Amino acid sequence: MALLCACGPIVPLGGTDTDSADATAEGPTDDSSPSTTVSTSPSTTSPSTTAPGCIPGDCPPGYDCIDGVCQYTGYCADGYCCYDTCCGFECGWYYECFDNVDCAPGQACLYNQCQYVEPEAECESVDLTFLLPIPSFGDGVTALAFADLGPGPGQELVVSGVSTIGIADAGGGLQVIAAVPSVTDVAAGDIDNDGDLDIVYAGSDGGSTAHVLLNDGNGGGWAPVNLPTNAAGAQIELVDFGGDGTLDVVLFGEQDATYVMWNDGLGGFSSAEYVWDATVSLVPGDLDGSGLPDVALHSYETYAMQDGPFSAFELYTGVYPYKRALAVANFDGQGSEDLIGIESVNGVSLVTMWPGSLFVGNPWMFTSWPQPIDVVSAGDINQDGYADVVGGGENGVLMVGYGQPSPSPDLVVCVGQTNSAGAIRMIDVGEFSGDGRLDVAVSDGESAWVHLRSG
Repeated sequence: MALLCACGPIVPLGGTDTDSADATAEGPTDDSSPSTTVSTSPSTTSPSTTAPGCIPGDCPPGYDCIDGVCQYTGYCADGYCCYDTCCGFECGWYYECFDNVDCAPGQACLYNQCQYVEPEAECESVDLTFLLPIPSFGDGVTALAFADLGPGPGQELVVSGVSTIGIADAGGGLQVIAAVPSVTDVAAGDIDNDGDLDIVYAGSDGGSTAHVLLNDGNGGGWAPVNLPTNAAGAQIELVDFGGDGTLDVVLFGEQDATYVMWNDGLGGFSSAEYVWDATVSLVPGDLDGSGLPDVALHSYETYAMQDGPFSAFELYTGVYPYKRALAVANFDGQGSEDLIGIESVNGVSLVTMWPGSLFVGNPWMFTSWPQPIDVVSAGDINQDGYADVVGGGENGVLMVGYGQPSPSPDLVVCVGQTNSAGAIRMIDVGEFSGDGRLDVAVSDGESAWVHLRSG
């Protein structure tokens, strides 16, 4: 086995515009010009960061406290040194970082150099301050999903506990529809094409790890169906991967592979078919304006699957974040849907935006938001005709990035925030109150609330 040892910035090798379904392969280069200008050449200037009176431990990676000032001394991490020579300034080049966490808050590790990221403009407080608590099952909350399941105005909220699935309404009701051994995620859609919405869930039950609750449409009950798979996967999504008008079931997870179970349109499914490796976030949408469903996912990097699950276009940005929460919607009101990816790092969020058709030109833009965001959803919160991205994290701050009409890659005009009732570990957007305006459901894993429009 040959050992390739290099100490300059990593620049991806050439390739085609599509990757195979082998997510371990390096993706293509991105020849577009990002709005954030970054250098792909090794740095040859010794940086320093002023921190008068520093002591050891105050300085960022690659810096030492010398004479009360953090000065660059070379980033020497295990596995990144060549023949006992550290990648340091004395060699004429250096690695300043290997990941965004190595940089100061509000900076991104682009081509192994910490680069300042422009902060997004801040808006006034978000009009989502009225909190409506959702009744509890007593076994925690594992997932939330809005769906139109009842005769009344607005949508209902599908809520799952560790071993319970139920439906909550804006009047304070909570109907239990299934008691099962375990539930880790839920989604809603018309599985059997009979005109009413069904529920799918991930969890171990009857030798299967993916399941359907078929809605009889008359209030008579939910028929359980175990899908033919025992593949591991904590999350579940519905996607018309085949483009035939039927929803297929996608099972995936951060520690597991990604599988598709093909729907025959009558409620029957194929066995699970492997289509990708472990996936942190996966969301459907029309990313190329073709009218056919696509999928954006974050695995080793962020990828877009065009019109099917067997090829992926890598959305390379010069850095490989470990986690990105993804949202797809028409944020700028122009043509096809757009993609926003958010990474929580060092107490803030680094936000990457890909506008328009992801398969033509692949422009992108970085901004930073002042709060950490781990989970996201999307919808037109302020009813201006442009979708907004909504997210939150462990500190319990709900943030809304408002979409705007813009020919540039900047899809967001400003971000606003309001406090929630606890950590935000789950989120979904839907019309819960029946007033025609979108609300936001959140949960900390123990309890759930809905942020209602107060104005």
